[in-house]
Amino acid sequence: MSDLITKKTLKYLTDLARIEIKTEKEKKLLKDLVKIIDYFEELKKADIKDIEPMAGGTVKNNVFRIDEEDDGLPFQETKKDKLIEQFFEEEDSFLKIPAVFDEKNKRN
Repeated sequence: MSDLITKKTLKYLTDLARIEIKTEKEKKLLKDLVKIIDYFEELKKADIKDIEPMAGGTVKNNVFRIDEEDDGLPFQETKKDKLIEQFFEEEDSFLKIPAVFDEKNKRN
């Protein structure tokens, strides 16, 4: 069983992600996270020395469409304007968001 996930680690992760976990759900979440970590530890043990690495993936065509006029504005500009309209704060052409890293989430 993995000892990488402790209550302290879970608290740090939930604070960083800014999510609240009810106390009664904490034990189940810890158990699930330990299972996930243990699974990855098991995958690390797999013997892959005789397996040829895959490279290149699949051949794809250009999936981007050509910009077209939309109400007199280029497509990309219209999309950008709609995105900016939905944002809650803008300053000097920058979209502002609440701080992600602050003193509360700083590691010791």
